[in-house]
Amino acid sequence: MKVNNLITIDGVSGVGKGTLAKSLALELSYNILDSGNLYRLVGLISKRISSENSNKIQKELESKTVTMKLHDPEKLVEVFYGTENVTEELRTEEVAMLASFLAKHISIREILKKYQRDYFDSEVGLVADGRDMGTMIFPQAKWKFFLTASLEERAKRRFEQLKEIGLEVNMPTLVDNIRKRDKLDTKRDISPAVPAEDALTIDTSDLSAGELKNRVLKIIRT
Repeated sequence: MKVNNLITIDGVSGVGKGTLAKSLALELSYNILDSGNLYRLVGLISKRISSENSNKIQKELESKTVTMKLHDPEKLVEVFYGTENVTEELRTEEVAMLASFLAKHISIREILKKYQRDYFDSEVGLVADGRDMGTMIFPQAKWKFFLTASLEERAKRRFEQLKEIGLEVNMPTLVDNIRKRDKLDTKRDISPAVPAEDALTIDTSDLSAGELKNRVLKIIRT
């Protein structure tokens, strides 16, 4: 049976998933799951403990509570690892690449599967943003969207995001990193970033955040 108050938004990096998810969650008063942040947190933990061993990462992850807070669709979902706000550290390219690499490991995906599913509260509703939300984590969702955009547009968006939080990046390097991450995310054997059979694919290259939000809301409400 399909669940009406469960929305999944999938796609690769830089297609507008995060902004759409935040806007929908606030508009509909739903909880939000930014699954990318969980994978980035795994990447950050791996960096901090200098290990890619899933057992060590799991032990470290479970030693503290992970919470996400959303206040403004124009700002990042805040991530707290214990009492430490790690939001900005999670947005670095190094952590993003580590997250994509570790996401290929079935042991890591199994560790995070329960974390993600536990975010759904049927009384409240949920907007889940990620790579495999509609295919693996919430196949029961009624509303599934898969977003795409051109590489050039995605690099431009990512550049602006990093600039906004005070990080400097070389554009050619950024484009190369996005291309490499795409390959990792879409070609991996386990839960690749591909649309679910019943998902609606939307190209966001020429859509503003507001236009995308309105298009999705119209689909849901009609």
